[in-house]
Amino acid sequence: MEIKNVRADGRMGMIVANKWMRSGYGERLRDFLQRTGRPLEIIDFGHSPIFPDADTFPCILIVRNRETIIWSTSSCSSCEIVR
Repeated sequence: MEIKNVRADGRMGMIVANKWMRSGYGERLRDFLQRTGRPLEIIDFGHSPIFPDADTFPCILIVRNRETIIWSTSSCSSCEIVR
């Protein structure tokens, strides 16, 4: 994940499995995001059939480079899509 290559006013989005948010093996990614990025939005599709031929648990993660943030009291928004 090259969040450091995102320009100052840019964002990076990706589709990833949602398991990193809850599992032990996602701890390093959560730590990395806490140190280097700022999640702006997480759209968790849960077990919805987003990809018809795959049994996945996808989410869309949108982050901004932490070094370029002007701090405010706003927080990350999230939305869980129920099936």
